[in-house]
Amino acid sequence: MLQNIYKWFLVVFYFSEEALKAYLVTGGAGFIGSNFIHHMLAVHSNAYVVNYDKLTYAGNLESLADVCSLENYSFVQGDICDGELL
Repeated sequence: MLQNIYKWFLVVFYFSEEALKAYLVTGGAGFIGSNFIHHMLAVHSNAYVVNYDKLTYAGNLESLADVCSLENYSFVQGDICDGELL
């Protein structure tokens, strides 16, 4: 029984590594968020990243200029308190 579960786990793990994963990053135009986005896109080539930021005093889209043209990245300007937009 345990051996069958182990085989199933390996198959699920293998397919989950190949699957496209989407990440919603709030505050992605800030210092920490932009570095996290750079890391995710560099390490996980199959990841799709949505950057959701209000662009207040701390937000700076220039720090993401090199990724804005990538197909697996998109930016949405908005407030996390806006339930309709979110």
